[in-house]
Amino acid sequence: IFPKPTTEFRLPSSLSTPLVLIGPGTGIAPFLGFLQHRRAQLVANQKAKHNLEEGTWRGSFEIENQASTSSNNNSSVIDSPVVDVYFGCRNEDHDYLFRSELESYQKEGHIRNLHTAFSRS
Repeated sequence: IFPKPTTEFRLPSSLSTPLVLIGPGTGIAPFLGFLQHRRAQLVANQKAKHNLEEGTWRGSFEIENQASTSSNNNSSVIDSPVVDVYFGCRNEDHDYLFRSELESYQKEGHIRNLHTAFSRS
């Protein structure tokens, strides 16, 4: 394996930009990093927004309106921008290695739609 840095394969700078992530087979791994990064950004913005409301903010970055806590009963769900994930592999039982991670992101509200397909179920 020869990792090669790239300047083109990056998340959009704005949290409000919708994402469509398509990861056939093992191609889903880089998108897990994107989802992790997006979740960390939303949580940081949520904390900063809370500090601003309390009058204790000392930061220097802008807070986007997208990072607010949902008003429904599940307070852990964050109103994040639209993220749709398409994932496919051969066998659901053997090849769906990141099932728990993807389902967790969906439950937390970081993935709106998780589409899966398996060619040999």
